[in-house]
Amino acid sequence: MKIYFFKSHDTIVPRTSCTWEGVAKSEKYPQFKKSTNTVIITLISLLWIVSYLGFVLRFRSDIRLLPALCTIFLLIPIHEFARAFYALIAGKKIEGIYFFPPKFNGRLPKYLAYVYPSFGVYKKYEYILFLLFPLIFITSLSIIIGLITKKLAIYCFLTALLNIGYSIYDICQALANIKSEKNVYIFPHLGESIHLRTKWYLGRSKCGQI
Repeated sequence: MKIYFFKSHDTIVPRTSCTWEGVAKSEKYPQFKKSTNTVIITLISLLWIVSYLGFVLRFRSDIRLLPALCTIFLLIPIHEFARAFYALIAGKKIEGIYFFPPKFNGRLPKYLAYVYPSFGVYKKYEYILFLLFPLIFITSLSIIIGLITKKLAIYCFLTALLNIGYSIYDICQALANIKSEKNVYIFPHLGESIHLRTKWYLGRSKCGQI
């Protein structure tokens, strides 16, 4: 796994040979309009960050502004490293973590940072956890630290609050995949699951790069 700055992932997928048994196409996924959906989610995320700033300024007499404002920038790499950590413990390979990419899949960037999986297949629950792990992990850790150290409780609360805003797109993708059949397998490197991705449910599969 590598870390990249101001670079986008390669949109050319390596030639791969796959043999499957019991293959059927899954049609159970939401029919979202790609452009409209992306704009709405982006606006919600921005409004969430604005609300966070409003909360910080409202209680600035009780909060140190510098740590609260630095959290906005520091949480971005922490969020993505948490996602890569889940891939590591789940035995999935990651091509890299991309920060400030100029493009995403050949188009204008939708993210400030993202984790790009290597070619592979995810089970439904694995991909949902891949999406939601930063939300679960960072929120849980913030609550635990806040309960142990009272002086940091307000900053832990702010971190958890901001992390929800950073996870809105992940939550939408996870909700889209929850509606799929239990035995759906997902190819995360082929595109966004929320955007009309073709899904298949397989009996058994064997894949290897050519």
